[in-house]
Amino acid sequence: MSDLSGNAGIPADGTQPAPWAGSSTPTPGTQYPSVGGGFPPPVVTPPKKKVNVKLLVGIIVVVVIVVGLLAFFTRGNVAAKDIQVGACFTDTNGDSVTTIKTVDCSTTHDSEVFFNQVVSSSSYPTDDEWTAFAQQYCVPAFQTYVGIDYNSSSLDLRYMVPDSTSWGQGDKTLTCYATDPNGGLTASIKGSGK
Repeated sequence: MSDLSGNAGIPADGTQPAPWAGSSTPTPGTQYPSVGGGFPPPVVTPPKKKVNVKLLVGIIVVVVIVVGLLAFFTRGNVAAKDIQVGACFTDTNGDSVTTIKTVDCSTTHDSEVFFNQVVSSSSYPTDDEWTAFAQQYCVPAFQTYVGIDYNSSSLDLRYMVPDSTSWGQGDKTLTCYATDPNGGLTASIKGSGK
C-alpha cells in the first residue's frame, strides 16, 4: 500500500522508523540522522553592522576639541596650597583664593612666590599671629631670594595663609610672595636686587 501523504516509509501512526530499519542491528561506527529531520539547523550569520565613519570622526573631533579647551583654560592652574617657590602669577587681591593661575616668569605678571614655611601652632593662628609669622619668616627670606633688603626694595611683600578649614585638613603653610606695585614684570625677581 502506498502512502499518499508524501511521507514514504513512515508508518501511518506517525512514529519514526529506527535509523537502522530493515537491518536487524545497527552497523558500528555508522552515523545516522537524528530523529526529527536528521540535519543540524542552518548557521545564520548576522548581518555585519556598518560603521558610520562620518559619525565616528565627528565624535573624535569633538572629544579632541573639548580636551584641548580644558587643557588650555586650566593650564597653569595650581591649588593655592600647592604653589611652589619661583611660581609667577598675577595677584588676585582677593580675600579668599583656592586656585592660582601661574604663568611663565618671562610673560607679563606682577607677583612671584619666594618662600613657603609650615608654621607650628597648636590652634589656628589669629590675624596678628599670622602677621608675626610673616615678619619672622618672609622678611629674611625676601632678602635671600631677591638679593636686597625688603625695606630698600621697590617690591611689596605679601603672604597667603590657609583658612581654618584647610588648616584642619593639615595645610599649615605660610606662602610669601613679592608683588611689583607697578606691575609689568617680565622676568623672575630671584637675585634681581629690585
